[in-house]
Formats: sequence, C-alpha cells, structure tokens
Amino acid sequence: MKAYKWAVAFAVLGGLPAIAAGTVEQHLIGESPPPAAADKRINVPSHVIYAGQIISIDDLQEVNWRRLPAAASRFALEKSDLLGRVAMRSLITGYPVPRDAVRKVHVVIQGQATIMLMQLEGLRISGYGIPLQSGGIGETIDIRNQQTGLVTRGKILSGQTVDVSGAP
Repeated sequence: MKAYKWAVAFAVLGGLPAIAAGTVEQHLIGESPPPAAADKRINVPSHVIYAGQIISIDDLQEVNWRRLPAAASRFALEKSDLLGRVAMRSLITGYPVPRDAVRKVHVVIQGQATIMLMQLEGLRISGYGIPLQSGGIGETIDIRNQQTGLVTRGKILSGQTVDVSGAP
C-alpha cells in the first residue's frame, strides 16, 4: 500500500519529490505544509571584500536570510561584529561572514618597539618592550622587556601601549 501512495503522490505532484514540501498524506488530502521559519535580518557584504581590507558601513547590506546555518554562532551577523574589522580572506557578496574570517585591526605590530606600562598603588613605571605577536585593542599578548629580556603578558590599551600590571 505504501508503494501505491508514493506512486500517486509522485504523479499528483508532477514528478517532484513529495518529501521536499511535506508528507505524502498532506499533499493527497490538500493540506498545506507547515509555515517556513521567520526570516532573520543579517548583515552581509554588498560587494566582494578582499583580504586586508577594513570593513566599513558602505561594504555591508542588511538582507533577509531564511535558513541560517546550523552553527549560526560561528558567523558574524551583526554590524558591530563586522564594522572596523579587517578581512582575513575574500568575503563573498551576499553570504554570511564566518567569525574567523575577520579580525580586529592590529595596533601593536610584532617586532616593533612598544611602550610597556605598569601601575601599582600610585606608582607608574614605563619602559620599552618588543611584542612577540601582533594584536588589537583589548587583546592579551606576550611582550619581551628590552632591558631585562624577560617575557611577560600584557593587555593592549591603545596604539603602542601595553599594560603589564596584571602580569605574573
């Protein structure tokens, strides 16, 4: 009997697979398939953005996206997740941007002398260090003290300033 239902459904639907739009019984008795999930407004590139480009408001457009990928948390869907970031690879027009395809703008560059700042109970000490990796504001990086050669961790405060106060 099941084979007969499949054959009838196949013929009724003009040869289209019945499962794509709903169950066989729904099509045979005229019921409509369940409503589609609501559209979600997301931000996608309005044109191809190449690696190394800083993303601006003109590079984005807001679109309705009906089917978000299963792992939607891996994508930067909001403007705040994309604006002012640097594309690490080409971003395709109209498609969601993976979070690992963008990064913060590097204000501290690996190998370039940077000010190290330490503040303890009203005492403020500064000196120069060499960052062992590049990073953006708010990121924690390793930095080597130029005078002692010791490596410590610090948080990037602004361009060319790293706070090492909380470092071990």
